[in-house]
Amino acid sequence: MTSNVLRSVTVFRSLTISLFSILLLSTPALGHTNDRELFGRFFIAFVSIKVAIDIKPGSNSNSLNLCSEGAMPVAILSSADLDATTVDPDTVRLADAQVKTVGKSGKLLCHTEDVDGDGLADLVCEIAMIDLAASVGTADISATLRATTFDGTDIEGTNSIRIVKDFDCDRSTRY
Repeated sequence: MTSNVLRSVTVFRSLTISLFSILLLSTPALGHTNDRELFGRFFIAFVSIKVAIDIKPGSNSNSLNLCSEGAMPVAILSSADLDATTVDPDTVRLADAQVKTVGKSGKLLCHTEDVDGDGLADLVCEIAMIDLAASVGTADISATLRATTFDGTDIEGTNSIRIVKDFDCDRSTRY
């Protein structure tokens, strides 16, 4: 049943309005099997909420040395539209790299802190450098953070990462 529903829905337009990424979808008009003939009903699907993130809070460069170890902090900034403390740390991914874990229990390295001085608690998570370096490649990029709040709302935010090349390091043996 799900595959029939998916086949009968056409993505009409994808756009970002304010803080929301949305899809305008349509179903074929009754009696028409070709989605291009006539449109039936239109509906909107909210894909995610756009949020502000800060990679390496307090730093202007957001530099990543591909051979460094440890973790790179990324902050999900609270706003009038999002309480960052409601984000599930287990779902946080920056350029497909996960939050670093420690100990036998696999504790996620996240904490709350007001990193931008607006009086709102932000969620700061440490992303494992080895995973991040493997995800981003060797060129400067805009890295996207994706996560989900505890109530199931998808969020995403983007910030730049400047890649620092360490020519004394053999990356191929590390990743």
